This record gives sequence, structure tokens and C-alpha cells, in this order.
Amino acid sequence: MKSILDDVRNSIDIIDNKILDLVNERFELIKKIGLLKFKYNIILYDKNREKKIIRNKILNNINNNISNNFIYNLFKIFFFESYKIQLKIINNKKSIKSNKNIVIIGGTGKIGKIFFNILDKKGYNVFSINSKNWDCFNINKADLIIISVPISKFKFIFDKVITICKEDCILVDVLSNKSCNIKYAKEKYNGPILSIHPMFGPKINNFIKKKILYINIKFKDKYIWFIDLLKEVGFILYEIDSVVEHDNYMKYIQSLRYLFFLLYSNILLKSNLNINKIIKYSPFNNEILIYLFFNFCSQNIDLYLEIINSNFCNNFDIINNLINDLMFLKLNININNKNLINKYSFLDNLNNFPYIKKINNNVNKLFNLFSILK
Repeated sequence: MKSILDDVRNSIDIIDNKILDLVNERFELIKKIGLLKFKYNIILYDKNREKKIIRNKILNNINNNISNNFIYNLFKIFFFESYKIQLKIINNKKSIKSNKNIVIIGGTGKIGKIFFNILDKKGYNVFSINSKNWDCFNINKADLIIISVPISKFKFIFDKVITICKEDCILVDVLSNKSCNIKYAKEKYNGPILSIHPMFGPKINNFIKKKILYINIKFKDKYIWFIDLLKEVGFILYEIDSVVEHDNYMKYIQSLRYLFFLLYSNILLKSNLNINKIIKYSPFNNEILIYLFFNFCSQNIDLYLEIINSNFCNNFDIINNLINDLMFLKLNININNKNLINKYSFLDNLNNFPYIKKINNNVNKLFNLFSILK
């Protein structure tokens, strides 16, 4: 029996080695594609092509031993590794020197450094400025200035910049809360303004498929090259119609989430529970939440507090509704109101929406992919 089992396992080992050889051959071709993308300035991440390839692989799947889910996860891993290989090639090859001068105010910060490295690799003359070396560079020679500073300092820095920079200099902000500051900037400056919001933290080790939201404020034609550049290196960019729309969504995407994590952190600290045991005893799907929580705790808390405060300082409706809901829940739980579940159960209603199936599928894919990459 053992010899038969060993023979089968040996056969599997031979097949595995063949698979690895083919994967290596595939990635050698990926390197050639990376060189061509660099040479012809082709965007690194092509979402439509990725979808088309996976769809075709699934349509051609006639082997009952291979599930569609397996094909999806396999090629997602292939694509991610391919982008990493191509990104490394692009980063190791510096573009032809550009005559454009770019200044990053706050360029020594973590987000500022990300943009510095990207632009430097693309061949631009890039300079970093912080409070200690403000006078080291001629801002009046800059063609584009990225202002990567805390929300509370933006107006002060902006006023300082517009008294020095050229009339047609492109100003780019990376604020996470925009309405008040961008309205101020639009009124004070007559040149081109682009507002972007990197939807990732400062600890990223690559920017493949990382999202950047952007709003065209003034003279889009002057900075369209910068938007295209961000797409070329692998970012996914989404245009938002207005700063008001941006901030309304960020209340729920960022500020409310950060508020929940602050509350969760406070509760855990008071509980005196062993964090390692919380992780150990948690079901798998809760690991993603725990990962997000610890990622939150490892960042600069001042940044999160500023984002929460900037979104809620003049509009406490979300927090007030949250407090009211908590009080309502507390009251009904105390009196053991079983109708509470029916009142707060919206899954049945959600099933009436055509996109709920897609959401469920995406969640399942996320869990499957997370378990593979873990």
C-alpha cells in the first residue's frame, strides 16, 4: 500500500516540477512585457484585460476537477505577481530626464516619499521641502507642487506657496477632507488645481492596484499628464465630481470607520484581555477585521483624529445618530425585546437588490484569496 502511495506522490511531484517550470517560463515573458510597457509608457495595470483573461479561462474550463473559484484565485495570484515583476523592472529603469521641476511640500513624510520616488524614477527634477529646508529650493521655478501636509496646516502653506510660485504652476493637494480648504484654494489661486486622495496608508510596499481618488478643480488640460503618469505606474484612479461628494463619502468610508476602531481599541484596552488569544480564538473571517484593527493601531493616531475631527467638527449628525442607535439598542436589549432583530434585520430587503449577489460573491472571493495569500 505504501509503495503505491509513494508512486502516486512521485508522479505528482513530477507534475509539480513541470508546473513550476512553466510558471518560470511565463514570468520570463512577463519581464519582456514589463520592458515594453516601460518603453512605450503603457499603463501597468489593465483592469479590463485582467477581467477578460479570467472570464475566458473560466469559459474554457471543461474539467470538473477544477472549480471556477480555483481558476479565479490562481490567475489573481499570477496577475499580482506579474505586476510586482513589471513594477520592479520599471523602478530599476529611470526614464529620460524631464525638464519639469516638481516640488513636494511634506516630501519627507511617508506619503510624500512615495510620490517623490515615483516622480524621480520617471525622470522629473523632484525636490522635497519641509519646515526645516523651506528656503533651500526656488519654488518659483516649479511646474507642479504637491502639498502633502496635515489638514490643519494646509491654508497656511497654501498662502505661502501662491505668493512665490509661477502663475501657471500646477498645485496638487492630497487632503483627506477637502470642502473647506479646496474652496479656499479655488478662490485664492487662478492657476491649475488638482485635488487627489490616496486611498492607502503610508506603510504600503508597492502601489499596484492602490486607489487614488481625484477631483478636477481648475484647468484639467494642464495636468492630465500627471493623472496619466499615476495610471502608468499601476495606480487605479477614480474621478469624483466634487469635493462635497468626496467628503460625504469619506464620512462613511474613513471617519466613521476610524471612530469605530477608536472605540474598539478603548474597549479592548479596558478589558485587559490577551490580544494573542483574541487572534488565536477568532474565526477565520474575523482575522481580516483584526488585521485592519492592528493596522489602524500601528499608524499615527494624530492623523486619524484629525480626519475624524475634520469630517465631524461642523456636522455631528452621524455621531448623534450613532449615539441614538446605541441608546435604543441598549434599552431594547435590557428588556429582551426579540422584535429588535426583526427591526434591524435588513438582509431580506437587501436580497431584493440586484447587486447583493455580486457583493456576496466578491466577499467569498476575498476570503478565498486571503486564505491562499496568508
